[in-house]
Amino acid sequence: MRHAGRHLQIDASDDLLVYYAAEPPVTFQIAGNALQLPLACLVQATASGRCDAQRLTLLILPGHYDMPAVLQAYTRPIIEAAAGRGHHNGDVVRLNAARTDGGHTLLELRRASYFDALATNFAMEHRPEGAGASLRDLLHGMSRRLTPLADDVLVNHIGIVCMVETADGQLVVQRRSDKVANRHWTRSASASGVLEYRDIMACASRGQVTLMDLSRAASREIEEELGVSVPELAFLGIFREFLRGGKPECYFYGKSPLSWPQVEAAHAGAVDTAESISIEALEFTGGRSSPAESIEAAAARIDRQVASALRTLAGTANLTLIAGILLTAEHAKKPSVSA
Repeated sequence: MRHAGRHLQIDASDDLLVYYAAEPPVTFQIAGNALQLPLACLVQATASGRCDAQRLTLLILPGHYDMPAVLQAYTRPIIEAAAGRGHHNGDVVRLNAARTDGGHTLLELRRASYFDALATNFAMEHRPEGAGASLRDLLHGMSRRLTPLADDVLVNHIGIVCMVETADGQLVVQRRSDKVANRHWTRSASASGVLEYRDIMACASRGQVTLMDLSRAASREIEEELGVSVPELAFLGIFREFLRGGKPECYFYGKSPLSWPQVEAAHAGAVDTAESISIEALEFTGGRSSPAESIEAAAARIDRQVASALRTLAGTANLTLIAGILLTAEHAKKPSVSA
């Protein structure tokens, strides 16, 4: 992540920003600093973040995505290794294409294999024996840009990232264990995972998915990883990660009716508690703290909270957490939220 003040290294972000020099990165303004993250914005949240207010349609395409033969030399060893270690090859949801017309975005979804995702988006630096280029260089080395989704051969399965604020003004942070597939030991978002095909199976007969369906998948992640329910989630946008070759991540935010001590206690009984070593709290009160606080004063206070959080997390946070904090701050500063 590039910014004018203290340096914060996230997922080799500076190297990725240089590599994808032709791809405009997402930039945030916090406390007078411009922060660049190795992300490309695919769908920007509108209005107050309400899921039913977004100009977004999701269409399920028939069939299963099969990778082209040209990638087999890159993918076969990784897929065979994953199968040999006994990992589960579930069905994920590929973002097949994104089309925007008149401010409305249509996302096309297709069923895909998790092992194929491990062998593509999660293996961008893999260089098979005898190959002259890594998968990243093979696909992006000439253009220095992410491939448009409709033309891409990567699986590009949809990730779900959730930020949870407690009733007493704390953002929940996970410390990931070595039981997860990637980003071991880092501080991460409150809850995260992949959109599984089972999350949208009920929608397959009508062929369309709503953002509310994705929101329910996000709620599932929160319940499984934190052991709590969040009544309503706000949509923060969909972004493509440079590190993973353009893999899309769908971000949500929600405020729990529980206090931090209650959330911490609930986490001990969560279904997927093994995925994290512990959870931690970062001070964060979104919106106006009282009717007397102006929108401008609230925005300045939120900026101070975020700047403090970034200093605390320096060198330990992964990209999804940093992006989640910054997107949550942007959401909290909107007048419709602060009022």
